[in-house]
Amino acid sequence: MKIKQKYILIVFALSLFQLTTGIKTVAQEAIKVQDKCLYHFDDLKRKQTWTESYNGAGLHFIDFPSSSFIEAYFGKNNGSFVKYYDSENSFNYGLRSSSYTKIKKTTFFGKVDYNNFIGKEMTNSGLIYPERYLMNVANDNPAEKRKESYKLNGGFATPIAKKLLFGFQINYETANMAKMKDLRHQTKLLDFETTAGFIWSKGHFNFGANYYYRKFHEEVVFSKVTDDEALFNGYLYKGLWFGIFDDWANEALNLSRPFTDVLNGGSVQIEYVKDNFRFHNEITYKFQEGMTGPGADRAYSESQADILEYKGILQYEQDNLRHYLRLKSKYEDAVSFDKVTNSERIGGITVVYYYGLNKAFSRRNYNINAQYELAIGSLKCNPDWNISAEYNYLSTASQSSLIAPFYFSQDYQIHSFAGMARKNFLFDKGMIDLSLSGGYSNGSGDRLSRHVSPGASGQISEDIIPDHNSELLKREYEYMTSGKAFGEIGFRFSRFVMGRNYEGALYVDASYAMTKASKAIYHDSDNSQVFKISVGYSF
Repeated sequence: MKIKQKYILIVFALSLFQLTTGIKTVAQEAIKVQDKCLYHFDDLKRKQTWTESYNGAGLHFIDFPSSSFIEAYFGKNNGSFVKYYDSENSFNYGLRSSSYTKIKKTTFFGKVDYNNFIGKEMTNSGLIYPERYLMNVANDNPAEKRKESYKLNGGFATPIAKKLLFGFQINYETANMAKMKDLRHQTKLLDFETTAGFIWSKGHFNFGANYYYRKFHEEVVFSKVTDDEALFNGYLYKGLWFGIFDDWANEALNLSRPFTDVLNGGSVQIEYVKDNFRFHNEITYKFQEGMTGPGADRAYSESQADILEYKGILQYEQDNLRHYLRLKSKYEDAVSFDKVTNSERIGGITVVYYYGLNKAFSRRNYNINAQYELAIGSLKCNPDWNISAEYNYLSTASQSSLIAPFYFSQDYQIHSFAGMARKNFLFDKGMIDLSLSGGYSNGSGDRLSRHVSPGASGQISEDIIPDHNSELLKREYEYMTSGKAFGEIGFRFSRFVMGRNYEGALYVDASYAMTKASKAIYHDSDNSQVFKISVGYSF
């Protein structure tokens, strides 16, 4: 399904002209519609200071009694300017529902999401979320992949003493992905995250602290249906696309290859509140430990990482103007090690000798994101205008040192700018939202440099350099650093539904987004497009 961008833009422009000239809108001050009919769930959630916090006790501070939605959705992706593991022709569909509600003094949050994904000609990773790990296992035969996933999120906050709150959150995801042609693989995902925390209020301040735990696990099993001795290329990447490249015969298949990471940490929060002004701060530390590789019956690797995060929200709300300034920052220092072992069979028993760990790969990431949002209109739940501007900076430095005395380095920096405007048209029995967003991203750096460790002496044999997939290195680096423009247009129509015991809105929400690179050498095209549509009921 190839979408003609120019026709979509023409239709959108004509629709905007018709709406601004032909619809008799109603001032928000004069509208006689119950508030729940006007709610935009994501907008309400975004304009709270605690809903993005790791501390579930902050749910207590949401400033609306309840908000829920249920929707069916569909998405279509086209274009080859995508990440190395994504499909240039895919679609997904699903059903999701989410809710905030206050019952007496306790606040509850819940969300469920079912998704079914089908992607054509996918390759280069057997993992569902390869960017989470420092290693990757793959086969290079492109084929259709199918994925089915379930997400469950929940939390609550309740007072346990005067000025003392307790909160708990849980996020759970399970998924299965299958490659539909030899060399096939089946990947199972389990992701579990939970936090528990307290908030104590004193004067104009809220002080919080919470514990954080997460475990995500993917297990990859390769197999084939054909009964022959055909060989397939297998890759175990260990950073910067260096690794072990083998021909996988029958005996190398059907092995379990688990990737498991566990994170422990905690957060502290402090929020200042006075009248219509709120300033929320959260600092989080996480320590990540991982064990990845071909499985217990083969050599595996270990990894660890230190992660430091900051989230800040400054909020000032007046009758018709509301200001939101958000700042996020994240620093991650990660390293992986090969486990050096040897095994032999003694008396029919396999004995494994462990010699230690050899540093294989390290990576440091620093990311900062700043966003300013202005809401204009008398209703916080649905302003006349939402206008935002955003800046994002990412710096990455990586080093691969599989075989001494060689080591290889990569570093790059990316600057991104984006803006968004959304206009709400309110009339007697419904409303229409039109949105337009766009931005530009560009990066620079060093794609790959080879070094020799200081102190290395004598003649160095080129034969000991590890295998390398330079094409994937070039493709990934081009995707990250090339100059690219992106834009999105959106349309949402809501029809109010009101009765004696119910109130809400039926809606249709559609958007079209496009990314276009200034130059693409290692991708088949310089653009990608995404179309999304959802039909739902908010209440």
